[in-house]
Amino acid sequence: MWSQIASVSSWFSLAAFVVAALVIAYRRKLARDEQFIKGARPEDFPKVLAIARQRLQVPVENLPHEEIAPLLKLEMDSSLERLRIVLRAFLSLAFLLAGVGAILYVSRPPAVSGSDNIACSQLYQRGAYDITQGYYDAAAAKFAEVTVRCPTDIGAWRDMGFAKFKLERFGEAFAAYKRAFELDPKDLDTRFNVGLLYIHLNNDNAAKGVFEELLKDEPADTPTHYHLGLANQRLGNFDQMVAHYDAVIAAAGEYSDAAAFNLAAEFAKRAENCSSVDTGEALKLLDQSVSLARKNNSDPQERMRRITGESKTENGEKLNRLRSCPGYEAVVARR
Repeated sequence: MWSQIASVSSWFSLAAFVVAALVIAYRRKLARDEQFIKGARPEDFPKVLAIARQRLQVPVENLPHEEIAPLLKLEMDSSLERLRIVLRAFLSLAFLLAGVGAILYVSRPPAVSGSDNIACSQLYQRGAYDITQGYYDAAAAKFAEVTVRCPTDIGAWRDMGFAKFKLERFGEAFAAYKRAFELDPKDLDTRFNVGLLYIHLNNDNAAKGVFEELLKDEPADTPTHYHLGLANQRLGNFDQMVAHYDAVIAAAGEYSDAAAFNLAAEFAKRAENCSSVDTGEALKLLDQSVSLARKNNSDPQERMRRITGESKTENGEKLNRLRSCPGYEAVVARR
């Protein structure tokens, strides 16, 4: 940006130089004309009239010779002042643009050397390893060092935000995500992580907005559908919740057992008695959740806590209503 502004400034400076040259040339011509008019002889009067017609743009044939000279002098001074105003405007704009360009040049991100790139890459890899091991403090420190050495590294800003999120330093996490977003507003991973942060902070409307925008770019993305289902579940948007959870279950991959479990809880909540359609749907989804969890190698103890409601989660409490219904024990036995 600074280089473009500097280029524009140089063009304005060149234009100001041209205008200055024109002012000097015009001033010399005015001086010659003025000198000629002052010393004009009677036989020079036709040429004086020609100069007056050109300068004054009014009929001058009937004006006495002695009145023409002052009028011409006044008009010449006015023309010269107009040129000076144009010159000052060009010079002021050129100086302003040069100043802005200089400020942007000084404040530009420092150039990253090849050795810094290598160091940043190594630090980033070590931070990524720390994330996989759950060493979030160590990971955050490494990513922070990367952002100092390589301040335009989007991945470092984004993953530092994730490490801060895991450490429950939510303000710092959001600041890191914001910087990553400024570097690349279209980065899908950053936008997804911001949505997760909103979910964790129970800002479900904001999370819903983030994931809906993500879905426009990745309409088949299972994690996005799941978290949209979760946001809509919390907001009480039943039909939208069902649509997104169904998309996750149909994919039968990541999050599918959790989506089926959440849907089962919502149908259980709506069930009036053990013979209602909602009860049957809840039990079917609960059984599907077990099958999908086995397929996806989910933790069997967590699976058991979900199904029996022992985790004391809101969904678990909703499912407690099915304990006395036929078919519930068979599902539990498959846990």
